[in-house]
Amino acid sequence: MKFTVGKKLWIGFMNLVIIIIIIGLIGFLAMRNINEKYSFLINDRMHKVILLERQQNDQNNLTKNIRGYMLYGSESYIKELEETRSRINNNLTELEKILKNTTMRNALASIRVANKEYDKVLLSIIEEKRAGNNEQALVIGTNGVGFQLTISDSINQMIDTIIHDVETVVTSTNEGR
Repeated sequence: MKFTVGKKLWIGFMNLVIIIIIIGLIGFLAMRNINEKYSFLINDRMHKVILLERQQNDQNNLTKNIRGYMLYGSESYIKELEETRSRINNNLTELEKILKNTTMRNALASIRVANKEYDKVLLSIIEEKRAGNNEQALVIGTNGVGFQLTISDSINQMIDTIIHDVETVVTSTNEGR
């Protein structure tokens, strides 16, 4: 079969169109894959970081409220302290449900243990303050600082681990382009 110049041009043009369509499909599928990975990062990992930062903030509020109570003796600080403790327990429960990594679960377990011990310290401070033993309440508070540091360090370590995982995924995604 003989091809005229016009047919040859049409076949060449159609081949170019087919190649452009194939390249477009490959690009579309690659973008969809990248979009899925970033959506996972945003929905899963960043949610964990937000919960951990909320936990850190609540831990700081515990300290602030107990100090306020020790200084001023106002029961409003105790009310805020109880609300904060409730939020902390809710955050820990939610984190237990969504964390799958063994290292993260172990860190969360150490936070839970330190948190229970810190709660005992807080209750002892409140009892001593109500009994009028301000000096003893101060000593107990000083001894409880270690639990607060353990909790803060564990939370910071967990946040750093998650951020490192996110950076690893982003780097691998960028290299795969």
